[in-house]
Amino acid sequence: MNIVMINGSPKVKENNSQYFLSEVEKLIQKDNDILTFKIDNVSKYPKAIEAILTCDRLIIAFPLYVDGIPSHLIRFLEECEECAKKLNKKSITVYAIVNCGFYEGKQTHLAIQMIENWCKRVNFTWVQGIGIGGGEMLGSLQSTPLGKGPKKSLGTSLGELSKNILSNNIDSNTSSKDNIFISPNFPRFLFKSMSNYHWTPQGKSNGLTKSDILRK
Repeated sequence: MNIVMINGSPKVKENNSQYFLSEVEKLIQKDNDILTFKIDNVSKYPKAIEAILTCDRLIIAFPLYVDGIPSHLIRFLEECEECAKKLNKKSITVYAIVNCGFYEGKQTHLAIQMIENWCKRVNFTWVQGIGIGGGEMLGSLQSTPLGKGPKKSLGTSLGELSKNILSNNIDSNTSSKDNIFISPNFPRFLFKSMSNYHWTPQGKSNGLTKSDILRK
């Protein structure tokens, strides 16, 4: 099976989207050809689109930006759509992994719907999305085994997604599965406290006081 992973993070170096994709790759790599593309530059679009148009499974990962898809990823999807329609590309199955800084993964539901709507426009088969809350926190805990501690729900959800990716019982009539929304297995009040504390030293390093950060 040919599988293409698209990393839609705008960050140039380390990013959480790549971490989540790497965990999925570990679960699905046996007997499959997997290609990952970081599409942070238009020069990378042609090879990524070419791979998508010849693959069996497409997995798109990106961070939430203003309740939606990062603008550079939208541009890439538009170009991919144009090429797919010109070639009358047969349907491939699509999955999405969206992470956000909010505690609640449900905050990503609009962005996942946008990917689903794109699939309808390009005549691809939408299957499932995962919305990950506390993405920055979970991405920073790479030394913690998947499925353990704060990453317990993350392990379960990525395991289910991987199982569906590997399934051969997918067609255009029965493909869609319930989206999964998770939060870190960590108390919300502690998550909020740690997040608020993080902003103060970061603001200071950029010449801002706590009052500046809280100013409306």
